Amino acid sequence: MSRASLRPDYGYIDTERRRHPRQAVHMAAEITFGDAVRYECTIVDISQGGAQLAIPADCVLPDEFMLIPPSRLCRIAWRKEDRVGVAFQAEAPFTGM
Repeated sequence: MSRASLRPDYGYIDTERRRHPRQAVHMAAEITFGDAVRYECTIVDISQGGAQLAIPADCVLPDEFMLIPPSRLCRIAWRKEDRVGVAFQAEAPFTGM
């Protein structure tokens, strides 16, 4: 289903469905899983519930990993080329970066 809805004049309205507002940050971070596997990434935007990450094109990620900072366990919500959306699994509130 599309994020945009059709208006009577055939234009589109962008509908925001997120529970928490996003904050653009463009901040360097690191993805870790297992004992030694690490990827550098960029947090494009972040909210209390998750984040959008820019990752290397050849990066193969498991469904769950640790994102540092903000030191949160993440579950992949969506993948698209060199971007991935993650949902934070820990209950600790996001306090900003």
